[in-house]
Amino acid sequence: MKNSFVSILKYKNFQNMWFSQVFSQLALNMLTFALVLHLFDITGKAMSISLVMISTASPVAIFGPISGLLADRVNYKKIMFITNILRFFVAILLLFARENVLAYLEIMFIISA
Repeated sequence: MKNSFVSILKYKNFQNMWFSQVFSQLALNMLTFALVLHLFDITGKAMSISLVMISTASPVAIFGPISGLLADRVNYKKIMFITNILRFFVAILLLFARENVLAYLEIMFIISA
């Protein structure tokens, strides 16, 4: 069982897909953490932390079953490429949110979807 993961890493296509997904998730988690700190700094309330966590976790429950069906029918490379490009453009909107807490939460909901 230990050798199965190491043996799959020998495939270059799998390596590329796996490492790109790892870096994508790492970036999203760092963004979420930074947003938690920023919104707490703006509002001074612990509830802002809860709202960020809800806005990042709820898209998984809402869109998870639909995205699973889509992933089975469409090329996974195309899905990953398109979603990461869309995440990038939506993340740019964070620059314009200023101190609007609702805008931050809406943008994080879209990025997490």
